[in-house]
Amino acid sequence: MSAVEVTCTTCDADATVTLGALSYCSPCREVIRDEIRARVIGDESGIGWAVLAGRHRPDFGAGAVDAECSRCGATWVADVLGESCGWCESSVDKLMIWQAEIVLKPPEVDVDDRRRDDAIRGWADRLAVAVEAGTITEHHARQAWDREVVADVAA
Repeated sequence: MSAVEVTCTTCDADATVTLGALSYCSPCREVIRDEIRARVIGDESGIGWAVLAGRHRPDFGAGAVDAECSRCGATWVADVLGESCGWCESSVDKLMIWQAEIVLKPPEVDVDDRRRDDAIRGWADRLAVAVEAGTITEHHARQAWDREVVADVAA
């Protein structure tokens, strides 16, 4: 008696797992898992992960596959489905640096301008939010504040 070969419901590769009554190869199971993860769990980090976008790529190593980012759509050959997207990681890092630079810059309002007090209060609020969010450190916020406000009072 010969063994029955079971193929993946999605791509006709050899099935390795079942989900309910359906059989899947590991990469197709990961696609389903990633779709569930995206819909149910979500991800607020801004960083996507590798989902199956093509074929197995043994020329890049065992388990390597053509992948696409679940968030930004970047494509690459992934060693493992679910690995973090390097493009998203880089973008998030750049965004954090940019946000820090923006919030540390004081408002451009002349000392004699009657709106200066409101502008400085608004900036103080933005600095506090940025510290609380982890965009900048309290030390950097105090340095920026001292450069602009304390130096202003001393002058």
